[in-house]
Amino acid sequence: GAVILGALIPSIGVALSTGDVAGIICVLGIFFIAGLKLKTEEAKEALSAYASVAFGVVSILGISCAVGAGLTKAVPLPIPDEFTVGLIVFFCMPCTINSGAVLAKQAGGNFALALLLTVACNLLGVLTCP
Repeated sequence: GAVILGALIPSIGVALSTGDVAGIICVLGIFFIAGLKLKTEEAKEALSAYASVAFGVVSILGISCAVGAGLTKAVPLPIPDEFTVGLIVFFCMPCTINSGAVLAKQAGGNFALALLLTVACNLLGVLTCP
């Protein structure tokens, strides 16, 4: 459908390609579809798991960032400084919905809690990442 629409009305694609509109729409769509899969009871249970959410946020945005940055600086790597900075930024980034929620569901984990952590850490990551 999208290929046909793009062939018939290419101006839509051109308008969306000039900025981050398409990316934002895609990310919102992914989170919206993932949220539709939640059952109300699972969402309530995830929202009431304060200790798990707090530990998850601290470990994703704090511990993994500190450990990753520390290891990157501690291990002498024969790479340019720019690559080292890139590794540190990589370790400080929160997980994506694919690695956070989808893999948790496939492993039999708590999908609702994983989705909550993914959304929360991505929102907070804007403020905490270098």
